Formats: sequence, C-alpha cells, structure tokens
Amino acid sequence: MAVDPRVADIIRGKKLHYCLCADTSRWHLFENVALPDATFSYYDMDGSLLGRDGVDWSWPTRDEFVTYYEKTFSKSQTIHSVGASAFEQISPDEVKATFSVICRVALDEEKQGTGGGYYFETWVRKDNDWFMKSLRFERTYWHV
Repeated sequence: MAVDPRVADIIRGKKLHYCLCADTSRWHLFENVALPDATFSYYDMDGSLLGRDGVDWSWPTRDEFVTYYEKTFSKSQTIHSVGASAFEQISPDEVKATFSVICRVALDEEKQGTGGGYYFETWVRKDNDWFMKSLRFERTYWHV
C-alpha cells in the first residue's frame, strides 16, 4: 500500500532528528523520535550483533539505548548522512521504512572510521504524530 507523502515527510524529518540527536548528543530530545518501548539493534556485515567493550548493541527500550549512547559516545564526533528512503504502509497506523546511511565516527584523534549501511525501521502513529517503534541497522561498509 502506498504511503501518504505527508507521512513519509514526517518520518524523514524524524529520521533527520534521530541523526541530530546522535551527532550533537541532544539525547534529551529523542523522546520526540522514538517510543519508550522502541527497540534498537545494530548488526555487522557478517550478521553478528555489533558491540563494544563487551556490550552487544541491542536494546529493548529507548531509555536503555539513550543511556548507553550518552555514556559511551558523549565525547565522540559523528556525522550521519541519511540517503535514499523507501516506505511501505503496513496498516493505517504503521509504516515500514528503509534508509541508507553513511557515517563518520571519531572516537578520539587516533580511532576514526567511515561506515555505512541500512536502517530497517517500523514507525507507528500515536496522537496524530509518528514515532519509531523499532530500528535494525545492518552495516554494509566499515573502514578504519
């Protein structure tokens, strides 16, 4: 089912807001993007969960996701560039979205990388607005 262009624009704007929160550490604004029970998981090219320092990058709630990123990446520099997107209407209140992304990450002056991949997301309507319900990132490129 085709997605109303106005809905697609709202979701694209929210995805940009997601990137803004990540790149500027404005995580206090993330409640405008994702539901409290939103899930987040990040996968490497071989299908395994990404992780760092023994922590798998899979979170069952928005707050757990935000807490980890605030603590772990607050001093990092990142830029996310979201590209092409595709949308599929699942029901009047649910949309599947796919976004391509390229990101640059500088954990410090010596640890830097460029990567990319695809976000596979579910967005739901709540109170005449749209919010992320789930995010699955699949990395297709990473170079340090």
